Amino acid sequence: TPAPGVCAAARAAAGVPEAACCVGYLGSLVSYEGVDLVVEAVRQAWANGISVHLLLVGDGAEAERLDAQIGAAGPGFPVTRLPRLPRDEAAKLAAAVDVVALPRRDLPVTRIVPPIKAAEAMADGKGLVVSDVPALSELVEPGVSGLVVPPEDPDALADAVSRLAGDRDLLSRLGAAARARAAARYSSARLGTVLDEAYEAARTAARG
Repeated sequence: TPAPGVCAAARAAAGVPEAACCVGYLGSLVSYEGVDLVVEAVRQAWANGISVHLLLVGDGAEAERLDAQIGAAGPGFPVTRLPRLPRDEAAKLAAAVDVVALPRRDLPVTRIVPPIKAAEAMADGKGLVVSDVPALSELVEPGVSGLVVPPEDPDALADAVSRLAGDRDLLSRLGAAARARAAARYSSARLGTVLDEAYEAARTAARG
């Protein structure tokens, strides 16, 4: 877990206000990741007076549409939008994030292949909100090491983000439990094996 000084420096570099809950997505901007749902959830929370800030880093097929969605969110929408960064730079900025939102859509590939971002977020002690698809919900113990919301439900995602933004004790407890769960169950060696098995299953499914 980054030291407080590292987190403060990352927040300053990302333009995240000290008091805001930073909701982050750093990765590929593709449809199945549901990043549009993250933008909408943060917009709803912000519109309801919740102190939030979106950190969105990455490029991909959905980038132009997401940028248009951000532009339509209204003046003053709290967002830091950056293109894809080298891995070391992205890792430094990730220290600014309080909540990692991974609302993947319910598709054959997302049901099989777990994103490495989820395990990384757990190991870093982040508050984690994921959609209820097997590859994600199996990583998280709902309400203990993260929050699980229905797929394609920005309202539920907004509620989860608002809940964590408004309850820093809950955010801290979930993050600590996630870190412990990752340490106990998802060592780098074990995680590599799980991912290899998952990707092989995905390739087999794709071949029919």
